[in-house]
Amino acid sequence: MAPSPKRPHDAPPPNDPPKEAPVSTTPAPDGWAFPEEWSAEALEMAAEVLAQRADLSGAEVALLENAGWLLTQASIAFDVAKRHAFESTTDRGAITLHPGLAEARQARLAANAALHKLVPHDSGAAAGTIAGASLARRRWSPR
Repeated sequence: MAPSPKRPHDAPPPNDPPKEAPVSTTPAPDGWAFPEEWSAEALEMAAEVLAQRADLSGAEVALLENAGWLLTQASIAFDVAKRHAFESTTDRGAITLHPGLAEARQARLAANAALHKLVPHDSGAAAGTIAGASLARRRWSPR
């Protein structure tokens, strides 16, 4: 049985030269060194967290590092999906959203969960409930 001919949407993406990672304009606070592989978004996030919480302990530093790697992973996954025009082709030829979008979303949610433990925020669970209720009211209010 002869293989089926390739359709245009099955073609691999062009081999673009690798882009240089964006450089963050946010310098690391004194005494802190961030991994060079982190995305600009991760570097800026870490600098902002350290501006609010310069007194991080061992476990908190690990959470910050984990969040930085997750944000870097999210940036890479999003860039890959963007390079493929946010589309992916299944083995049966159906065009779907690129899985990099879901990966980026999941990585950002995981980073957000880690950062929530580091950055001071309003008083506990009640604040989340109040904020959630406010968002729901705005979303469902008549316009």
